[in-house]
Amino acid sequence: YATDYLIDQPQAMSIMDSHADCADVSSLCQEVAITAANLLGFGSGAESLAPALKALLANSRATRQKLLKDALVLSID
Repeated sequence: YATDYLIDQPQAMSIMDSHADCADVSSLCQEVAITAANLLGFGSGAESLAPALKALLANSRATRQKLLKDALVLSID
């Protein structure tokens, strides 16, 4: 929910709900990669681009977690 303060749409819960059928991290990364490729305008090529985006998501996990942690402990100022 922390991102909802900075990014109005889509809200975190709607993103979680749209990927609720994912059984593991691999399937979640695959679905998110396809969604991202579609949102970036790749249309019919989205599924072809998805493996590269999936690898980016999977390999950047530690960095993304650190960024989120750092953002959550920033002072209000």
